[in-house]
Amino acid sequence: MDILYVIGRGSNWDNNELRYSLRSLEKFGRNIGRVFIVGYCPAFIDQSVVTFIPCEDEYDAKHKNILRCIEKAVAVSDIADDFLLSSDDHFYVRETDFDKYPIFRKGMLPSFVAPDDAHYEYTQSLVSTSMVLKAAGMTVHNFSWHGNTHFNKTLFREPQFEAMCHLSFAMQGGCEPSCLMLNYMLAKRPFDWVQRHDRKYGDDTTEAEFVKGLGERECFSCSEY
Repeated sequence: MDILYVIGRGSNWDNNELRYSLRSLEKFGRNIGRVFIVGYCPAFIDQSVVTFIPCEDEYDAKHKNILRCIEKAVAVSDIADDFLLSSDDHFYVRETDFDKYPIFRKGMLPSFVAPDDAHYEYTQSLVSTSMVLKAAGMTVHNFSWHGNTHFNKTLFREPQFEAMCHLSFAMQGGCEPSCLMLNYMLAKRPFDWVQRHDRKYGDDTTEAEFVKGLGERECFSCSEY
């Protein structure tokens, strides 16, 4: 299974998130094909091992830039037809077979965002995703979670999905790429999913809380949301 990382220039930790994510991937990952990085490539990356695809940010919204990067990777690289989208703040803690990686769902997409939402921009992107999916007659499951998500290059290139992507660039906050892809995939190639609640780990999380919350999860994230 090929794995695609989208990397921006906004790291406050000199991109060490990616360094440790890749180390954990090497240690615990099984049946990994190639690793691709699209966007920005930190100097410590060995480009003889990792395939880098440059892509500059074009928008002022995070999810628009992420979707644009995935679009670029699909258009110009030989990444496998089925691949996993990962993030630099995903850290693996136990052996993981990426050829059998499940699709995780955590509920339904929201239909509105409150003005005082602590993560307004992120929630707005989910609302925008819901609007685009509903307009296309698709389901509105929330597949956005802190772990890998499945993508398919052939489906990404279909005219209907490309039209949804272009519409997302005009939506407030843009659309969350994984939710856009997996709801589209569900309509075209139905699949089973695993219901899983998301977990958030921040600076104030104690070791005991972390261990208890991790459970049987194969990875965790240090993302704020």
